Amino acid sequence: MSSLLEQTFLQVNIGLLVITTDGTITLCNHYMEDQTSETDLVGRNIFDVYPELPQKWLQRRIESICQLKNSSYINWEQRASLFNFRSSRPITGTQNKMIQNCSLLPILDDENQVSHICITVNDTTATAISQMQLKKTSLRLNEEKKAQQRLIEKLEETKNQLLQSEKMASIGQLAAGVAHEINNPVGFIKSNFNTLKEYAGELNGALDKYNDIIKAMGDVDIEQRIDSINNEHDIEYVTEDISTLLAESFDGISRIEDIVKSLKHFSRADTKEWEEADINEGIENTLKVVAHELKYIAEVEKDLNDLPLVQCLPMQINQVLMNLLVNAGHAIDPERNDGKVLIQTLQKNQQIVIRIQDNGSGIEEKHLVKIFDPFFTTKPIGKGTGLGLSLSYNIIQEHNGEIIVNSTPGEGTCFTITLPISQREAQNV
Repeated sequence: MSSLLEQTFLQVNIGLLVITTDGTITLCNHYMEDQTSETDLVGRNIFDVYPELPQKWLQRRIESICQLKNSSYINWEQRASLFNFRSSRPITGTQNKMIQNCSLLPILDDENQVSHICITVNDTTATAISQMQLKKTSLRLNEEKKAQQRLIEKLEETKNQLLQSEKMASIGQLAAGVAHEINNPVGFIKSNFNTLKEYAGELNGALDKYNDIIKAMGDVDIEQRIDSINNEHDIEYVTEDISTLLAESFDGISRIEDIVKSLKHFSRADTKEWEEADINEGIENTLKVVAHELKYIAEVEKDLNDLPLVQCLPMQINQVLMNLLVNAGHAIDPERNDGKVLIQTLQKNQQIVIRIQDNGSGIEEKHLVKIFDPFFTTKPIGKGTGLGLSLSYNIIQEHNGEIIVNSTPGEGTCFTITLPISQREAQNV
């Protein structure tokens, strides 16, 4: 080795080590010598001088280089420290161990066979630490971005749920106003019909007396003329039918009053004041409100058992019931003739259970895990917001209850709601 080449080899600021294929050191520069307390490295085995080296792994690399005559590059991201060297870069601060990039280069003899291998060791500590810090910063920023996105989604969810709640409250106020406006005309219609019923009774009584007088007169000609008039105007049928019409009208008025009463009960302003409510009554009232959604689609079966009064926010529970009943109606094909919705209530220890089951299209298993997620809907675009079940879930959670769903595609769906009878006892559990 010429003097210039030797000085370059010895002084260059990277580690240079030349070994035979069996690991004997033949050349070594100052960089490699400075990293060990050993002296006279030439002629010694590399694994004796640097016992930290992964012997089996490195020997396999050397064998591969001998066979393929290709160089091998060891990046710090694959193996951070092949040699256990101290870092020579003060910029790294508290990092004392050197992070390295290493190369194994084949040196060929005159017969084109690998006789030696040159090992280079390049200190990449500063670069590696900078990249690791950059990666950590990037990961942190990504996590913060995801957290912000989750927060934005949560805010959007809350906003939409508030809008949905406000919409329901507005609908409730509108329904209460409509119920009040309907009550007035229904009141005087009912009063008028009562008076009309009295008048009809008076007229029928007068007609009977007129007929008695005519018969008492014994004038056959007048009787025949009266009979002719009665037949011409079908008086007998009219007098009988008036009673039937009045009875049907009173029945219709009673139904209107019943619906108005249900509307007023259903649409009570949500004051956020907990009260004891009759869940069965809430179901009956909600059924009247959503009757048009189920009337021509499904037969409603009720199995409402005796329940204690439940401490709750009645309007919110009514809203959950309405969402589930409307969904049940939408799940049933209107063309079929055997649609059914079963509503069952029962008491179980200190809780009440509400089940709403339909025999509709059912829900696919892959959708069941997302059924209560905000904005998730299986309905066509424009037919659903995906907020009804999410809002229902949150309402039941607020009541310290539970809502679960079981469904079989093609057979139907069952929602089961469990509510504590007493909120105080539920909160103490």
